[in-house]
Amino acid sequence: LYTNLVTRNAVGVMTYNDQGDLTFVKAVPSTGRDVCWLRVNAAGTRLYQISNNSNKDLGDTGSSIEVYDISGAKALAPVELQHINVPTQGTDAFVNDRGQTQAGSTAFIPTLSPDNKFFYVGVQRVNQVPANTNPNGNAILAYKINANGTLSAKPIQTVDLAKAGFPTNSRAWGLAAVAAK
Repeated sequence: LYTNLVTRNAVGVMTYNDQGDLTFVKAVPSTGRDVCWLRVNAAGTRLYQISNNSNKDLGDTGSSIEVYDISGAKALAPVELQHINVPTQGTDAFVNDRGQTQAGSTAFIPTLSPDNKFFYVGVQRVNQVPANTNPNGNAILAYKINANGTLSAKPIQTVDLAKAGFPTNSRAWGLAAVAAK
């Protein structure tokens, strides 16, 4: 079982028995900041993580995606394979409630396509104060999943939700991918 350790910038690794009892194994450090969302591929070999804040040391301008190898023995000791800066969606940075400068949009709600060939990320307009009249910030980004389970370095498609009619002062909290018919 993997869990986000948001303020520790780490992924928690746990095991469980037939009764559902959990045992903490370890915390795996992440290059991401504010580790928040996790998804595992269907094969159980890759863990995809969304981190909601910028790692300035790596030159991030917004949130990030990290990809881990969790195959075989690495299931209990994930190895980070990739760190991708998620592009902000035309919104201004602001000072959050922790006194940190944060991008005006950040990645949330990841999902995988049913065939595990694409990784989708919902990007939300975080700064919802009335003074923020910038209509940008809500989008869906699509990344291609490479044969080795890593992601394309940049989104292969971006859907601006404002242009699709989504209210700019709203934040989507769900994202699902279904197989095309």
